[in-house]
Amino acid sequence: METKEETNKKKAIAEAFLQLIQKKPLEKITVKMLIENCCLSRSAFYYHFRSISGVAEYIILESLEIACRKCRKTNDLKEMIQFLLEPFEENRILIKKMGMSLENTEYWRYIIKHMFELNSVIWEENPAARLGTKDEQFISSMFTFGVLGYMLYNILNNDPIQPEYLAEQIVQFHDKYQEK
Repeated sequence: METKEETNKKKAIAEAFLQLIQKKPLEKITVKMLIENCCLSRSAFYYHFRSISGVAEYIILESLEIACRKCRKTNDLKEMIQFLLEPFEENRILIKKMGMSLENTEYWRYIIKHMFELNSVIWEENPAARLGTKDEQFISSMFTFGVLGYMLYNILNNDPIQPEYLAEQIVQFHDKYQEK
């Protein structure tokens, strides 16, 4: 388990990265820039992260884990979906720049994996959201890829994701499907 000091160093590196990603393409951000920005040694950086893209993954994972914890504290389907979508809106610049990176294959696998994990929190751990059908796995996968596609399209086109609106639309779809 990480000490508080280690966690603070990791967060400092992540914050420095977020500041730099606002101004520079991902490919132009270096370890040297990050360690200078947070007054850490090169070895301290590599103790916490393997690479620059590892910092980006950490930021996204932390956001998704917070969303997951929030989802587990409510039974309201719309709130859960909003919690799922908010990290993507909050990290839209990072996601866009990672999407334009040449090394993005692993990144997208990572995002999809965590979308499926969050998806399971919403659809499998919440009895009210269960569709009670043999098609549930298929619908769950379609939800994951459909929402991910919608979010990425909006991010790449500089349009807002609108988590509240999208959550409402998904709940309406869910409710109509349950009626059948």
